[in-house]
Amino acid sequence: MFLKVKFIRLCIFGFLFTFTLLGCQKSLIVSPLNLNTPNYPVIPNGIYWRDAEIVHGKSINGNTTSNEYFYAVIEIAVNQKPETTIGVTLSGPGGSAPLTYSGEADCKGYRYSSFESGPITFPYLTGNYVLTTNTSIGVASVTIIGPGDIKVSPDGSQTSWAVEGNHDKISVIDPSRNCVFSSAGNDINSPVSIPVSVYSTSSGEYIVVTHCENDVSTINNGAGYVYLINELGTTISK
Repeated sequence: MFLKVKFIRLCIFGFLFTFTLLGCQKSLIVSPLNLNTPNYPVIPNGIYWRDAEIVHGKSINGNTTSNEYFYAVIEIAVNQKPETTIGVTLSGPGGSAPLTYSGEADCKGYRYSSFESGPITFPYLTGNYVLTTNTSIGVASVTIIGPGDIKVSPDGSQTSWAVEGNHDKISVIDPSRNCVFSSAGNDINSPVSIPVSVYSTSSGEYIVVTHCENDVSTINNGAGYVYLINELGTTISK
């Protein structure tokens, strides 16, 4: 059993950026439902995606790319119950990949079926991604734009991306792994200038983290939420 989080696994030199979503649990042990607990939200009948995530990230140091990952996960309830035989597929500009059943997730008095892709082998490209779930009561799907094509200037003074998301942000991590700069608000537009003073705390390797994200809450023939995240960590030596 472990804590279920929405997370951005950008591990650069051991620095892990983590964002908690709902603090629910995933387990292979089936636990009793408790639908009479006050303040538990009632999820809709039909096909409900509690949490669908498509995540890509990598780090760059000069001309070297490392720590690249690309995966998809989803938790689904069908008429408020888990269903193990759902067919789940992610398709994008670079190819397609199945998501396989990995257990049940418990959250807020409901159980969901979890499906995971494992490492996706086709390349991440900006453009349309389609996530499809084929359940016992029908097919639900979503088309979401993969943001990114991120570029950071060699001196770290600017970061930009060609395809916008709706929750884009940047931050700068200093050699001591302290965050010395972060963008304001829930979404910023490209390009973004980074003040030169950000790099004055000490000499060494800074990391410019450019986070592009699209969130969608409209599912065809269903309900729920989808997050598509593309994140780049760029090392800047000062």
